[in-house]
Amino acid sequence: MPESGFEEFRRLVLDDTSLQKDLFDVTDRLAFIARVVELGEQNEYEFTSAEVEEAMNAARRDWIERMI
Repeated sequence: MPESGFEEFRRLVLDDTSLQKDLFDVTDRLAFIARVVELGEQNEYEFTSAEVEEAMNAARRDWIERMI
């Protein structure tokens, strides 16, 4: 299955400290999601805020399951 634009952008963020710093101080969930989409667009990746939120929810579920 082809990789989503969000997954490609997520890997870019993991390798780019300037993008990490840009997102680090955004504490509001909706503002964070909007900033991720904005930065994705600036770097020519296409994905929606729903995809970002879905990925965040999946990561939270995985974390909770590991804690149980």
